[in-house]
Amino acid sequence: AVPVKDKYLLKYIREKILAAYLKDTANARILNADGHYEKVKPEGKEEPFDSQIYFVGQEI
Repeated sequence: AVPVKDKYLLKYIREKILAAYLKDTANARILNADGHYEKVKPEGKEEPFDSQIYFVGQEI
């Protein structure tokens, strides 16, 4: 782990990068109590969100 001291960079990481990864329903997995991973599924009619595709189109 590396401490992020720049307030702007910390805000960017939290609001853009981390938020996109937490929103991912195309590649994400959840670790269950039994030690097995389960694919995250979009809720209802929500389209899958792929954070990797999202970042390809972003200027970082």
